[in-house]
Formats: sequence, structure tokens, C-alpha cells
Amino acid sequence: MRFRHLPLISIVFLTLNLSAFTDFRDGFVIDLKQDTIFGEIDYRQILRSAQVCKLRLGEEIINYSANDIHAYGVVNDRFFVTGILEGKFVEVIVAGKMSLYYYDDDYYIDAEGSELYRVGALRGIEKEATARENQHRWKGNILYRVAGCQEAIEMAHELEIKERSLVELVIAFNNCHNIHYVDYKQNRPWKLIEFGVYAGINNTGLYSQRARLSGDLRHIPEKAYSSQPAFGLTMIFSSPRLYERLSLQAGLLFSRVDLSSYSMLEMYQRTEFYETTLRFNSISLPVAFRYMLVPGATPMFVKLGAIANLNMGIRSKVLSEHVYHLFNPGQVVIDFPQEFPMNNFFVGTIAGLGIQRSYGGWKTEISLGYN
Repeated sequence: MRFRHLPLISIVFLTLNLSAFTDFRDGFVIDLKQDTIFGEIDYRQILRSAQVCKLRLGEEIINYSANDIHAYGVVNDRFFVTGILEGKFVEVIVAGKMSLYYYDDDYYIDAEGSELYRVGALRGIEKEATARENQHRWKGNILYRVAGCQEAIEMAHELEIKERSLVELVIAFNNCHNIHYVDYKQNRPWKLIEFGVYAGINNTGLYSQRARLSGDLRHIPEKAYSSQPAFGLTMIFSSPRLYERLSLQAGLLFSRVDLSSYSMLEMYQRTEFYETTLRFNSISLPVAFRYMLVPGATPMFVKLGAIANLNMGIRSKVLSEHVYHLFNPGQVVIDFPQEFPMNNFFVGTIAGLGIQRSYGGWKTEISLGYN
């Protein structure tokens, strides 16, 4: 005997704090005359290669290279410029008195009064130099550039060649000098936790294979269904700064299962009739990875994970009636209601597909799930 929670319709309200698939987002292009052209930027192209800018203007899509325009970007998100490295689009992560750039897996720091520096580069060191010697050298270059800012100096000693560490250093330096700076990814936090309320319909199915059931359980129906309201809390953990498409969702859900069925077994000597009822309350702990298939204003996502169910207050009952054909034909025997055993804990998998929509400061999501 096993349970399946069939298509599950859920609505999740989350506070905002927290063709083939396309992903065009509001953006702009700055041409060589420093004029700004607003349109939509192909975000998928940025993920493939930022060296080609695809701008959509109405039905027209225009491709630009680093020789065609000065810069391009996505509104409140990523920004790319030329003129930093010859013939290349370079991503601007932070712009200010000290700026941080990214290109081809390398980070570059540009501070007023000093040349552009590729963080961690082997400058003046032979290739066979030890990693320790190289670390001393590149940190020395950083310390030289942040001289005069004690907070940045302290951070430089513990600096790692990671975006978060470098961003914090550059921002600290700009704040130290009271210089305005722009963090182009400030709307993409490193860590984001969203809390929500869950409400939906839990369609529970009971399935059995009679051939495998013992004589004491032959009353269990082959199929039975229960559709009951479900509610609970949910949390979504993500890091939009690192990868906006992937997140982890966990929840605490409460539902009730109320199954009843009538079944009949034709046997040589008699016909058996069974009325089976099963009621219990269920607490579920689902944990699933969510992957955004289609970003945009109405993103579509899939999720896959595991779910643990704890069943409480189990009440099971079977009422049987036997009508004999041989040996006292027509005799009817009615048994008193009896309970039957059932596991109160089981673990399974969960999968689903859903869409999400934002309304002001709220996110609403509708999903179909199976476990």
C-alpha cells in the first residue's frame, strides 16, 4: 500500500525582500556618440557571451560588437563598457574613485592615479614562483592602491580573489574617501531568504496491488482518492548575485487525508463486500531545488527534491459483509468494524512545475506538484 500526492495546486505569497525560451529584459545601448538607445537586451546572450550585445527594438533585433557601441546594460542589473580592454566589452561591477571590472574570469581594479591592475596577475614574477610569493605580490599591489584608507587596508590583508571580497574592498575604499560610487549589482543580493504562506489543494491517492496483499488486507481498494485543503509556511533560499536561476525551497505543510471506498471481491464460495475508511492528519517537510526555466515578468520554474510525511491521529476502519453461494446459500455475515495497520512516517520524492508573478511588493506563484 502506498500513497501518492497527485497534482497539487498551491499559491505562495512571498514578500519582496527579499519560441525557444527567450529572456529579453529592459536595457539600453550607449552608441559611439554617447546617445542612449532604450530597448530590450537579450540576457541569455550575456550568459553565453557578453561580447555580443543583442538589442531588441520592437520586432527588430540588432547585434552589436565592442567596435560598434560604447556600452550597454540591463536596467538595475549588469553593465558593460568598452575602452577598458581593447576591443572588448568589460563588465563594470563597481564604478567610482576605485572601480572593479570583470572579464574572462579575471577581476581588474582601476584606481585613480594608478594603472589598471589584473588581480592576482604574475607581474614581475617568474612562472615557477610559489603561490605564497605570488600572493604576497598581488596583495602588495592592492595595498599600494588602497593606501590612506585604514578599513580597506585591513580588508586587503584578508582579501580573496572572489567577487564578494573584492566588491566589499572597493566599496570600503570609495566610502573612505566620501566618493559616490555605483554598485551595478546591488539589486542582486548575495543571500536572499523569502518567506511565504502556502495554500492549496492536496489530492492524495491510495494505491494497492491486490495480488501482493495478505488475506488480512484484501479489503484495501486498488485505488482511492482524497482532495482536501492544505496550508503551511514556505521559505526560499537563493543567491541572485551568484546564480539567479537556482534556489532551494523548504516548507512546513499541514493537510488532512479522508479516504473512503467500497470494494467487492468475487470468490468461489462467497462474495465479499468491504467499506473502508481512512482518516489522518499529515505534516509534510518538503525540500526541493528550483530551477528557473523562463525568467522575466512571469518566470516559469521546475522543482525536484524530497519530502517527509508524518501522519498523526490515524483512524482506519473496515466493515465487511460476506454473502455465501455454497454451504448455506444466501447467508450474510457482517463483521464488526476493525482497524488495520498503517505506517505513520514515509519519505518520498517531489517534483513540480510552476509560474510566478509579482504584484507590487508581493510575489504569487501557482504550481502543480507530484510526490
